[in-house]
Amino acid sequence: MTTQLTARKKLIIWIKQIKDIKKLKRYGFITYVSKTFRYVCLYVDAKNYHKLMDHLAQKSFVIKVKQSKVEELELDFDKQKELMESLRAEAKVYNQNHEMR
Repeated sequence: MTTQLTARKKLIIWIKQIKDIKKLKRYGFITYVSKTFRYVCLYVDAKNYHKLMDHLAQKSFVIKVKQSKVEELELDFDKQKELMESLRAEAKVYNQNHEMR
């Protein structure tokens, strides 16, 4: 028995009232709700997320719909580790040079 994971996209949806969250539950999986800023993070199927974005934008309780930029982030931290080590070495040399003055 194998389980297949469906590709998903994260949408950020600004709503007019917090009680409108109940209406969004049927469209996908809600992962976060900001009551202060009145937005919802909603995961939907990647196949038809463009249609769903258009559909949700037309709803009267929705202010704005945007796609999250999470997929565009580079999560390869090996480069950052090398960069931090080189910066640490430069800072050490800089501090040694300025202590002698």
